[in-house]
Amino acid sequence: MVLTFSQAPARASQDLIDNFQDLVATSVSQASNSVQISSVSLCMSAALLVAIIIEVYKNRPRGWARNDLVQIATSQVAGKGLFAKRDIPSSTVLGAYPGLPRDSYDMGLKAHRCPQVEQYVFTTGSGVYLDPTDASGEAPSPYPSPGLMWPFPTQIALAFVNEPPEGSCGPNCSIEDGGQDDREILFVTSRDIAEGEEILIDYGQFYNRNGYDTSGL
Repeated sequence: MVLTFSQAPARASQDLIDNFQDLVATSVSQASNSVQISSVSLCMSAALLVAIIIEVYKNRPRGWARNDLVQIATSQVAGKGLFAKRDIPSSTVLGAYPGLPRDSYDMGLKAHRCPQVEQYVFTTGSGVYLDPTDASGEAPSPYPSPGLMWPFPTQIALAFVNEPPEGSCGPNCSIEDGGQDDREILFVTSRDIAEGEEILIDYGQFYNRNGYDTSGL
């Protein structure tokens, strides 16, 4: 087809308009794809962050205590102990045993390096070990180590509860699983406890009592 001089500018203008529209459509499509990719990446990052937060919270150190009822003081049984600040009735929950939850492998590694840690470790009904000690395994710490960096201190009062010596009246507190939390152990009074009386529990048949002082109060 032969264009006349009057038709040529009109056709050229239409071609420019068509090319511009194609360019705009392509840019919009690419931008839309980019937004979709960014949205997917953002959702995946958010999901990963939520999963990390849940895992961190699940593996946080456990431990709390009724500081209005109990306090740490010098014990005639062994070193320091936990004592009643006032009269405490039977079946009162005194708190949850402190410690960083560990599986058997992780606990075995620390126990091999720090054998003394065993005197502080308790095992939950689900087989999780609660380790309240510092990196050396020597003493309870508000920040159990090594392990997850948790920014909040753990209340460690219940880590100082002693076992009754032979010939005494026996324990006045019992251990119960933490219900919905399978990584928690609760200390519950098994009888009325008088003000100033030491809180005592039975460490169980598997506790290593080698070198343990069982002299009377």
